[in-house]
Amino acid sequence: MFALTTTTMASHTVTAAHLAGHIPPGMKVTEAATFPLAFVTVHHSLTDRAGLQAGETVLVHGGAGGIGLAVLQHAQHVGAQVIATAGTPAKRRLLRHLDTDHVLDSRSLDFAEQVLHLTAGEGVDVIVNSLTGEAASRSLELLRPGGRFIELGKRDLQANNRLLLKPLLDNRSHLAVDVNQLITGPADRMRRLTEDITRHIHPGVYRPLLHSIHPAARLQEAFTLAQHFRGIGKVVLSFEEHPPIRPAPAPLQLDPHGTYLITGGLGGLGAATARHLATLGARHLTLVGRRGGSTPEAAALLADLRDQGVAVNVHAADVTDPEALRELIDSAPVPLRGVIHAAMELSDVLLRDSTDATFSAALGAKAQGAHLLNALTRNHDLDLFVLYRSISSLLGLPGQTNYNAANLYTEALARSRRRHGLPGLAVGWGPISETGYAARTYTEEYLGRQISA
Repeated sequence: MFALTTTTMASHTVTAAHLAGHIPPGMKVTEAATFPLAFVTVHHSLTDRAGLQAGETVLVHGGAGGIGLAVLQHAQHVGAQVIATAGTPAKRRLLRHLDTDHVLDSRSLDFAEQVLHLTAGEGVDVIVNSLTGEAASRSLELLRPGGRFIELGKRDLQANNRLLLKPLLDNRSHLAVDVNQLITGPADRMRRLTEDITRHIHPGVYRPLLHSIHPAARLQEAFTLAQHFRGIGKVVLSFEEHPPIRPAPAPLQLDPHGTYLITGGLGGLGAATARHLATLGARHLTLVGRRGGSTPEAAALLADLRDQGVAVNVHAADVTDPEALRELIDSAPVPLRGVIHAAMELSDVLLRDSTDATFSAALGAKAQGAHLLNALTRNHDLDLFVLYRSISSLLGLPGQTNYNAANLYTEALARSRRRHGLPGLAVGWGPISETGYAARTYTEEYLGRQISA
């Protein structure tokens, strides 16, 4: 079976019967996984919305992606000509190998003039668009009278960007397609679409798309490939290969005669970490914060820790100052055995409005602080070196390009330390309701909306 569902990133899911179809005997499930989303999108776009006919010409951007390859199969089946764009020479070579009529470079706006040249100045009948900004506007101008522009991209729609209407004269149409709404919409429409696609699959009219297979244990690798449009065709997650079972690690036991340093350790997540280390046996903590122990939250933390018999040294220090960090590390009363870097600073701003100051603010505490801690402790015999990072670097949250970059640096630093035989762990936190920055701001609600989207 193949199926559509709103919860595809799972080993098991439940979906409605009208969203599922049968696959031919002998077809691999990883091949079948390339069908539902791509061909529902293309079949609905080109058959139901655009009514693509034999002899017409369709322009598809991102021709080597899943949607582009499905457009190519559908158009060749109905007898339409295809002009496809792609961003790399390898992708363009592939499209030529698949007998695409004309292949152009999507990284240059020259494609518009080339399309007009190929069509003797008349333009095309149908455009399947995933580009944004000026490239999308130039594409819209390539429609011949009666042409249909299928908008699959979400960015311009969600940003409520302006659309110049003059290119829609002479019965031209601009049609937005939202597959998520199709899936959750009327059952009869999706049942018909699923049945149509199944009828095209069994005689081999629709064939499995080119794809790369990634074990579920390497989920991030698959996400990165899809997010940056580096792959060809579809990115498929496979649950057939079970990840190796690792023995449970022994419970962490901290050295009661060692010092554990926590940056950002006097409030929020850093304070919660300090309390947790105390339960694991730590008896010497060095806590670093911008304001030291002067806040009510810090005072309560210090009283709690000292009641448990923990010796606490408090420092008001800038983690981007190498001399200040060196001094507090050297002043530890007992040998340093662990570092937890929880310091962070947000300076949210859209990339187009970013300045040196906004980048320096976000990179400083998180990335530069991590760099200095790594450099200043490499000769210490550490049990642990933990870097706190945010899930934002995986999601790519808008307005946080600077913070995302800082978080990605901590990941790379942890990997580098492990390659050199040193302890290193980057922990990616999602929004936490009970403590930390998200609990003090709107961030938890905002991140929740972004993750659910």
